[in-house]
Amino acid sequence: MNRNRDKADLYRLSRFDPARLSRLASEITDYAAAIGGLPRSHEECLKKRGWLLPFLFGYDSLHWGRRDY
Repeated sequence: MNRNRDKADLYRLSRFDPARLSRLASEITDYAAAIGGLPRSHEECLKKRGWLLPFLFGYDSLHWGRRDY
């Protein structure tokens, strides 16, 4: 099988709106500002509470949008 086709089947990026994908990075940055920014190193991940939330909220808005309510 073609390797590129395998990736396309796995990631299914065509199901997302390109405009929505381009806003994802800025949404993650906006959510991260609320917790004082994203961790800069792996050691800071252990000390910073809630560091994963910006990613969860950002990807949730891309997929389902359940966190908005």
